[in-house]
Amino acid sequence: MDKIALVSCVSKKQYYPCAAKDLYQSTWFIKAKAYVEKHYSIWFILSAQHGLVEPSDVISPYDKTLKSIPSEARNEWAQNVLDEIKRLTNNSSEIHIFAGETYRENLAPKLNDAEYVVVIPLKGLAIGKQLSWFNGHS
Repeated sequence: MDKIALVSCVSKKQYYPCAAKDLYQSTWFIKAKAYVEKHYSIWFILSAQHGLVEPSDVISPYDKTLKSIPSEARNEWAQNVLDEIKRLTNNSSEIHIFAGETYRENLAPKLNDAEYVVVIPLKGLAIGKQLSWFNGHS
């Protein structure tokens, strides 16, 4: 079974277009990226603006967050992400989501309905505990 990691975008970004894996600059994202690059052969970024993004995709900075859009639009975003995941993977994949509730709330149930196994390693952990988790598991 393939294990695939999904890492959420963050608000702190470079000021110029670059590979998505280098665009996001928060301590959390840098630690998440280091962890998934070490432990997963396949990973994607969950972008509020672009949906499912390959780490090497060149994108420009943006200011959109899922928290800033209506619930119906978040559900549509999740469906688009699911459609991309289905296109790029098979449903025997195990999807590990490194993202907050706003990113997971519509996506995780859709992945489960599509028969993916969903794992949320950081569920219930506050940001400080998440950073400690990455430090302890890297």
